[in-house]
Order: sequence, then structure tokens, then C-alpha cells
Amino acid sequence: MKTLFNRKSNPKEALRESKREMNQATRGLEKEIGALQLEEKKLVAEIKRTAKTGNEAATKILARQLVRLRQQIANLQ
Repeated sequence: MKTLFNRKSNPKEALRESKREMNQATRGLEKEIGALQLEEKKLVAEIKRTAKTGNEAATKILARQLVRLRQQIANLQ
């Protein structure tokens, strides 16, 4: 990768930059996974709440959403 004024980067700089990009990508994925897990907890609580009221149709819909959400989390991990 060429830097400012077309100066070629040495291998140490290239390695440092690639590590930095990898760490940023990792942090981004971990942040996304954490957000999905938080959403999963909320969804489970909502499923329990709708099940108590006896609303079977809404509970089924929420359960399907939960399955999709868990698949998303599994794909990211």
C-alpha cells in the first residue's frame, strides 16, 4: 500500500495496518453479536409475557423471530 507522497510502506507498517484493520473488524462483529444477544433476551421475555396472556398466534410469530435471530447469531460466530 502506498502512503502519502507515493512512499512505499515497509513490511512492518503493512503488518501493523492489517492487524489494526482486523481488530476493528473483530470489534465490529463482537458489538453486533452483543446487540443481537440483547435483542434475544428481550424477545424471550416478550414470548413469556404473550404466552402468559394466552395469545398463541403472537407467541408463535415471536418464536419464529427468535429462531431467526439465533441463526443470525450463530452465523456471526
